[in-house]
Amino acid sequence: MSFKNTIALIFFCLSATYSFCQTYTVSGTVRDKDSGEKLTGANIYFQEDLKKGAASDINGKYSISSEQGTYTLVCTFIGYDTVVQQINLNKNLKADIRLKPLNNLMGGVEIKVTREDQNVRSPEVSSIEISMKRMEKIPVLFGEKDILKTIQLLPGIQAGGEGSNTFHVRGGGSDQNLILIDGATVYNPSHAAGFFSIFNSDIVNSAEVIKGGMAPEYGGRMSSVLNITTLDGDKEQFKGIVGIGLLSSRIQAEGPIQRDKSSFSFAARRTYADVVMKPFLKPNSPAKGLGTYFYDLNGKLSFQLSKKDNIFVTGYHGKDFFRYNANVYDSPFMDLNWMNTVGIIRWNHIFSKKLFLDVSANITDYQINVQGQEQLYKLQYSSGVRDYVGKADLTFTPDSLNKFKVGASYTYHIFTPTALSIKTGSTSLNANEQQKFYANDVSSYIQHDIQITPWLEVLYGLRYNHFSFVGPFKRYIIDNVYNLNNVDSIMYGRGDVIKSYNLWEPRINTRFQLSETQSVKASYTLNNQCLNLAALMDISTPTDIWLPSTDLLHPQRSHQFTVGYFQNFLDNTIETSVEVYYKKMLYLLEVNPDINPLSMFQTNLDYDFISGNGQSYGIELFANKTAGKFTGWVAYTLSWTTRNFDEIMDGKTFYARYDRRHDVSIMLNYELNKKWDFSVVWVFASGNAATIPNSYYIINGNLYIEYGEHNGWRMPDYHRLDLSANWNVFQRKMFSGILNFSIYNVYNRHNAFLVSYTISKNEENNKIEVHAYQVSLFPILPSVAFTLKFR
Repeated sequence: MSFKNTIALIFFCLSATYSFCQTYTVSGTVRDKDSGEKLTGANIYFQEDLKKGAASDINGKYSISSEQGTYTLVCTFIGYDTVVQQINLNKNLKADIRLKPLNNLMGGVEIKVTREDQNVRSPEVSSIEISMKRMEKIPVLFGEKDILKTIQLLPGIQAGGEGSNTFHVRGGGSDQNLILIDGATVYNPSHAAGFFSIFNSDIVNSAEVIKGGMAPEYGGRMSSVLNITTLDGDKEQFKGIVGIGLLSSRIQAEGPIQRDKSSFSFAARRTYADVVMKPFLKPNSPAKGLGTYFYDLNGKLSFQLSKKDNIFVTGYHGKDFFRYNANVYDSPFMDLNWMNTVGIIRWNHIFSKKLFLDVSANITDYQINVQGQEQLYKLQYSSGVRDYVGKADLTFTPDSLNKFKVGASYTYHIFTPTALSIKTGSTSLNANEQQKFYANDVSSYIQHDIQITPWLEVLYGLRYNHFSFVGPFKRYIIDNVYNLNNVDSIMYGRGDVIKSYNLWEPRINTRFQLSETQSVKASYTLNNQCLNLAALMDISTPTDIWLPSTDLLHPQRSHQFTVGYFQNFLDNTIETSVEVYYKKMLYLLEVNPDINPLSMFQTNLDYDFISGNGQSYGIELFANKTAGKFTGWVAYTLSWTTRNFDEIMDGKTFYARYDRRHDVSIMLNYELNKKWDFSVVWVFASGNAATIPNSYYIINGNLYIEYGEHNGWRMPDYHRLDLSANWNVFQRKMFSGILNFSIYNVYNRHNAFLVSYTISKNEENNKIEVHAYQVSLFPILPSVAFTLKFR
């Protein structure tokens, strides 16, 4: 039996279990009563039958079907009052729910009727919702609240480096994470070389990270999904936030355009290190001409056209600047900037209580530009990627036991990997005439979430991706990348298909319910990735280059298997899990370490990669206390990540540079009273793998270096303690003020960012003197920030 026929048979057999008996459906949207914002992950169920329930999706929508009768509908969500109402289900009903935030989470509020067990009952594995209220309390670098640094505290997710937003999930590269903002892809989610993220926490409504068991609706990356949605804006009242910190200030405002019909949400942020530094610099200081800062802008408009139609328009623009100009004749000059721009328009339509449509179009643009001058030489460099995207998703929920989802999307990619020009006097050199790569990316999927029995639920489906590398394109014909003389070429016209790939991705998640508070879950996912990142460092830098799969570069592929045990305690206020995973990765890409960097500008960039395989496996432990005065989590990961490349160590297995044996994260929060709450974070990580020199030779007066085993040496272990305190300075009807104190790296640990070497030659005795020294970035760093909220 062929692969396609096997998949079709599985779909038929599982779908045949669907019951066609007459049922009725209650559906609606769950919102915050004060702000009107949609709430993701709220639990809605019938008190008479806890097995019949649902969690609100990323649009706040839910749907529950059952036989005719009278039921008690219950809605619960952490941090909100519980809503209980009687319904007579003798027809399809619409029941929108407004949840009131709890004014005091420590005030002895006891919710006796709860179903906060979505982590146990849902079929999704390795998926975690991030609480925005909890994120606000976590101490971070420079006091800047950051969703990317928060997820680094979860099991299976490793930070790319000291203070960096770069992250690696279960042995994957940083380019293997699908990062979405309101459904649009973000290629570089970082400001300031990775020390700040582009996601202003004041504009984030919800965030979900998926480390494994990705549903078929997600594709294009191999390791993880970070799905972020922004605030729609309050449709009933005006309110906002003003924040002032040591390095940046921010403002956020939202409110109705037409009450109960439309709203706006806007946020802006800017750092001012460049402004703060100048008064303290001497007139002749070399840093006088240095200027570096970033800004970002977020905006969103929401319109309810009718009870069945909504339109959302989202925009984001952020830009980083790094400039050096000493304003002295013949002095060096550099102007480096990079920017992200995202525009999204989305339409929601409700056909019925059971059928929901979401259609969107978006554009993503990431650009890097460098200009430099030193004496007689001028340099210009640019790189970037732009996407035009259209997609549609249809959700059908016939009853409480079945949920179908189908969708399709089209993306037109334009990549500008490198464009370099150098000019001196009247002579100019275009080392690479901005050669672009174009690609068509068409995908579709179908998925079905079915509860077969009270103890067995299956989420399964299939994703199809047709990826084609197209013209216009000039392909250089090269026999030897080390010899670029006498190179021929082939010119492809606009739209010519140079290479195409048809990629099938079956996915399945299963949940076996052992008891009301215990379950075992298992998943298998096959993921393909047709976009590749050429990163020269393990932090986010403007030199990172994106390019597509081509006739020379095969799409990367992974097979991931996950098994997990989940159990809740104390009325679901303590969540625990143990997950074991194995990931096999094929067609991994690395920049050829033997390539002359100048060749990257002399021919097609995809010649400069090598391909290999890898694997990652490990165990993740997680304990999370979600309610009460004392909350927090403890996460531990034990993992191994290896690689095999024929061109490296003659194909022998070696550890990936971000392989870490142990990762520990402890995040604790204590609410003392209405005025004060305190948080502590402690992290520990085994040292990254690195390649270091082990021998030095002088031959005919020239120095030669011989390196040791690839990634055969370990950096020192990393650990750090952070503290923070929030003081509610005042609370008025219209205003409230919060003062945040935080200390990064409390015991001033000198963690290694890198190890560098100085080499000198003693001419008298013809001996080499080598000195190694550790470079550390951040000592103990206290910070303070003030936030004013008004309404």
